Amino acid sequence: MKKIIVFAMVAIVLTIFNGCQKDDEKVGQLADEVQSQEAVKPNVYVEGDYLVFRNFETYAEISDELDSMSDKQFNNWENQLNFFSARSLMNEVYTKLQKEESEDNYQKIKKEYEERLIFTSDYDILLPFYATAWDKILNPKGEVKIGNTLYKFYKDRELMIMDGTTSDLKNLYKIIDDTAKVKVFYPNKDNVLKSVQWGTLEEGSPQINNFKLEYKYQLISLYYTGYGIGSTYYTEKGFELKHWMRQKRKKIWWSYNENQYYMTNMNLHIEFYRDYSALGGWGNPFVYNQAIPDYTSSETNDGCTYRFLRYYDVVSGYHPQVEPKIYNNTFTFWSRGFDYNNRITINYSNQ
Repeated sequence: MKKIIVFAMVAIVLTIFNGCQKDDEKVGQLADEVQSQEAVKPNVYVEGDYLVFRNFETYAEISDELDSMSDKQFNNWENQLNFFSARSLMNEVYTKLQKEESEDNYQKIKKEYEERLIFTSDYDILLPFYATAWDKILNPKGEVKIGNTLYKFYKDRELMIMDGTTSDLKNLYKIIDDTAKVKVFYPNKDNVLKSVQWGTLEEGSPQINNFKLEYKYQLISLYYTGYGIGSTYYTEKGFELKHWMRQKRKKIWWSYNENQYYMTNMNLHIEFYRDYSALGGWGNPFVYNQAIPDYTSSETNDGCTYRFLRYYDVVSGYHPQVEPKIYNNTFTFWSRGFDYNNRITINYSNQ
C-alpha cells in the first residue's frame, strides 16, 4: 500500500494501491504475523464465520496485503485464521467440478451449492452479493465487521448493523426496522435518496471464442448513519473504489483459469467533500487528479482486484459526511486470452 496523503487534524488516509500481486518478500511480514489466531486476535479474528477487523486502520493495511498475496499465501493466511472466504467457496466449487468434466457432475455440484451460490442458465456460477471486489475479506454470505460496524452485502443492497453481533444476524428480521441499529443502503443510481451512484458502477463479461473476461467496477460505502442534509442519504466515514476482473474459460460450465491481467491509460479525477458542520461547516474539497502507472499482475488463478482510491475518517466520536464525486476515471484493461486488440476501456463519471 502506498500512502498518498495524511491530514493530521482529521486523520484522513488516502491511498493508491498499485497492484494486485507483490513479491513474496513484501507480504512475508503479514504472513508471519498470523502464526495463529491468538496472535492476530487484537487486529483481525473470526467471530462466528465472518472476519472482524479491530478498526479501519487495521482493515486498510490487511485488506491491501491480502489483495497483493499470491494464491498460496492467501490460502495459508486464511487457514491460520480458520476463516473461509467467499473467494474460497468459489474455488472449492471449481475444484470439485474439475475432478470430472461431465453434465452429471455439474448437476451434482449445483444441487450441493445452489442455496449458497447463483447458478445461471448459461452454466456460470456467481456469488450471491454484488461486492465481488471484496471477496477475500467477505464470507460466503457477504459479511464482515470493521470496528463496531457489521456489514452484510446482498445482490441489491448493503446493510450496516451498528455494534453488530452474530446474534443480530440470526435475528435480523426482528431488528431490520430499527433505523438506529440497522442502516439499509440501496446502491444504485435510480435511488432518489442518493446524490451519487454507489455499488457496481460498470460491469460486463464480453466473450471471445471460449473465453470471457468478467469485470466489475465498484464503489462501496464504509460507514453509514442515515439521513444527511434534508432528505438525502449520505455515506459517512468513507468509501473504496475498486476494479475487479477474472477471466473464465467455457468447458461444460464457465471455469476459472490461471492468467495475467493488464491495466493501462489509467487516469483518475475524484473530489470529495466533508461536512464538518458540528465543527464549523463544510471543509474544502480534496481533489485527486492524476495519471496512474500501468499495471501488470503476476500469474494468478484468483483474478485481479485493483484499488484506485480509499478514503476514511478516523476521528473518534464524530463522523463527517463524505460525498465522492468522480469527475473522470478512465482505464483500459485486458487479460491473456483477451489480447491487446480486444482490450476494454472504461470512461466513468458520476457528474
